[in-house]
This record gives sequence, C-alpha cells and structure tokens, in this order.
Amino acid sequence: MNFNILNQLFQNYLKFKQMRYFIPFIALLSTYLPSTAQIFVKQDATGILDGTSWANAYTDLQKAIDGSNPGDQIWIAAGTYFPKGPTPDSSHFLVVKPVEIYGGFTGNETSLSERNWVDN
Repeated sequence: MNFNILNQLFQNYLKFKQMRYFIPFIALLSTYLPSTAQIFVKQDATGILDGTSWANAYTDLQKAIDGSNPGDQIWIAAGTYFPKGPTPDSSHFLVVKPVEIYGGFTGNETSLSERNWVDN
C-alpha cells in the first residue's frame, strides 16, 4: 500500500471543501485499504469448522484456501495436512488468490508474533 498516494488523495480532497466530492473520495479510499481476515486451520478442531477462530477452525487446508479472500492470512496449527481429492492432480494444495499462509501455531495464538515455527 502506498501511503503517499493516500496522503495526496486526502490533501486534494481537503482542497475541494465541497460535499459532493466526499462520497467519491470514500469510495476511492476504500479500494486502497485492504480488509484482511485471519482464517484458522487446526486438525483437531471440533466447532463449526468455518475458520473464524481456533475453536471453529477448518480441519481441511484446501477448504480454508478456497474460502479465503485476497489479502487474508491463513494460520495453520501444528500437524500434517494432506490434499484431498479423487484424482492424481489433487495431490497438492492449489492457491490461486494472493493470501498469506503461516504455520507454526499451537492453536491458541492471537498474533503472528506468538507462533513458534521451529517447534510447531
């Protein structure tokens, strides 16, 4: 994200001082501000398996990838995850969106700095 562009846009907006420019400015600004979410994956999760928390984490990594949006972070708890599928070409995970995937979690962390990717 280029904060210089955002600053320049905001400074230009302030010059106009007319309300009719406010709505387009907010619409334009929202395209530059990413909305990211953490999606959780844990082998032994038992909740509703929607990836919204460690308790409700996906147990299938591919489902987490498929359910992600561009810019999301996928947090994966310790374990071994295998691709599932009926064909030989399903022997890998397919990531087609720009997401960040992080491992090294035990399954109760609330920030990236808490993970231990050496032990987990």
